[in-house]
Amino acid sequence: MRTKTFKELSIKVTYSVDLSEVEIPEEIAKQMEQAYDRRERICLWRPLQYPKLEQWLINHVEEEDSEDLEYEIEILEA
Repeated sequence: MRTKTFKELSIKVTYSVDLSEVEIPEEIAKQMEQAYDRRERICLWRPLQYPKLEQWLINHVEEEDSEDLEYEIEILEA
């Protein structure tokens, strides 16, 4: 099989996961409500603003449970 090499390739992956009847510790729920009210994105590559919420998300939200997985090619440079 022939191949092609790209100098740079950037792909943005997004998906959503629906959870229901979820029990969340109060401290994490408070951080979740703050982030929601402020319309903030939780980005794991930024300094930890909501450390307990970020850890909860890592442990409970998985790509395999996603509803609508999307791939967007952002940079493609030959």
